[in-house]
Amino acid sequence: MAARFPGAKIIMVLRNPAERAFAQHLHTLSVAKAPMSFREHVDMALGSTRTRIGELYPFLGFGFYGQQLRRYRGCFPPEKDSRVPV
Repeated sequence: MAARFPGAKIIMVLRNPAERAFAQHLHTLSVAKAPMSFREHVDMALGSTRTRIGELYPFLGFGFYGQQLRRYRGCFPPEKDSRVPV
């Protein structure tokens, strides 16, 4: 996007990470072979070393917005940053 639209104004709307994880958990339940509680899902994800996309990875990683935003913002010049505090 940065190469094609260098002057773009980007709006980012972030969801509460816990709510996002719970919504993903509910989706996982709809296709899971072995249902589990949300707590079990979180505990299993925290203990997992998987790096292949699946029920446990990157279940919690999607909520680490700071990592994702730093990578994204690194593609756009800082002078275009007009963040509004919320």
